[in-house]
Amino acid sequence: MFSNIITKLLDSMHIIFASIPILIYMSPVTSIKPYIHWLLLIMIMTPLHWVFIDNQCILTMISKYFGDYKNTETDSGFTEENCQWLYKPIMNRIGWQWNNNGINKMVTLHWIINILLVWYYAFYIV
Repeated sequence: MFSNIITKLLDSMHIIFASIPILIYMSPVTSIKPYIHWLLLIMIMTPLHWVFIDNQCILTMISKYFGDYKNTETDSGFTEENCQWLYKPIMNRIGWQWNNNGINKMVTLHWIINILLVWYYAFYIV
């Protein structure tokens, strides 16, 4: 039960973090301005650190440690359980398969969009 609470908390953090580039556009500029350059740096560093931990996210690794994502087809448990509704139609349209390689491409595309959204906000809105 304790591990279930931890994994749900980690999933919530994961979703909020991945949604920040959209959420900043809905927030007052004055509340975002002091943090936008740090946020841009964090957004850039997030996908870059995955290469050092076998192409995984640290939050997903912690969730797996606590027993989450046991019945997934790929190595991307968080994506399978929480992002498939969004990613799969886009991947089908592009022609990418729902496997490790296709999901890695889709996650990279998502992070490119996230970084561009924060970059645009940092240099053209703030």
